[in-house]
Amino acid sequence: MRSEIARKSRSRSKTSVTSEIRSMKTKLRSLRKASWRACRTERKKTLADVTEVDTSQST
Repeated sequence: MRSEIARKSRSRSKTSVTSEIRSMKTKLRSLRKASWRACRTERKKTLADVTEVDTSQST
């Protein structure tokens, strides 16, 4: 009986750790995507500013 309870407890803790790792990976992936989006947006703004300067200097 005790060994079965211990086995179930270990199984639960393994599942919990696995779930925690999966959750952490999902959060990291989400942060990376958000970071990439912010970087891409910043690049677009910079490119727009540079283009604006180029066109204003040529006229």
